[in-house]
Amino acid sequence: MEFVAVALIAAFAAFVQSSVGFGYALVFAPIASFLIAPSEAIAVSIASSTVINTLLYAEYRPRTDIKAVAALTAASVLATPIGLYALLVADEDLLRLFIASGVFLSAAVNLRHPSREGPPRPDRIVLQLIVGALAGAIRGAVSMGGPPVILYQHWIGGGAASIRSKMFAYFFWGGIPTVLLAIGSGVIDSGAWPYVVAASIGLPVGILAGRGLRPRISEVLFGRLSMALLGGTAAIAAIGAGLAIAS
Repeated sequence: MEFVAVALIAAFAAFVQSSVGFGYALVFAPIASFLIAPSEAIAVSIASSTVINTLLYAEYRPRTDIKAVAALTAASVLATPIGLYALLVADEDLLRLFIASGVFLSAAVNLRHPSREGPPRPDRIVLQLIVGALAGAIRGAVSMGGPPVILYQHWIGGGAASIRSKMFAYFFWGGIPTVLLAIGSGVIDSGAWPYVVAASIGLPVGILAGRGLRPRISEVLFGRLSMALLGGTAAIAAIGAGLAIAS
């Protein structure tokens, strides 16, 4: 029954990411941690994220070239071991607290700084390196490194299609190295793979549903959905953290 539930959670998380460009780990990790250990949920999220990121990068048009996200991706991969170390040494209650704190912070910042309207700002390499490093550390620790990058891309602007494309490219190019690091460090172990398979089964349905929704999402609605996603997942993560601390 757990495997069916994991597949359904993954399908919903895939629907979210396919439609707005991010959110798979934000949705999957907090909800799945109610069913399986938080450390296991994070491991499954890291591994299954690579599957959905590959599928989305392959199907989405326009496709962003790696050069546009190279600094973000490189900094993220280099900082991932920091987060993986935190994941290995922290207990499960703290992991849930990390999830809640990280998502709450992201939601608060996003509410204060909505998407840029008008011409996009030029990318800034130094800022990309800082954002990428922060995202990599968070991704390694709680499998939710998207918020720093999505906040950066909304600050840059360029419209929903451009932001989605850049996010899909960033997740794809950084995903495989992250999984290899997670396997090498022992974060993803043999116990996680059955759940990864279950999650992967649910991905295609979610991707197709999200793809059908994209044309119906206006530029204004895109920004609001992004903020609502961060705020909603923050609430879920906070409930999980509160229950863990209280028990």
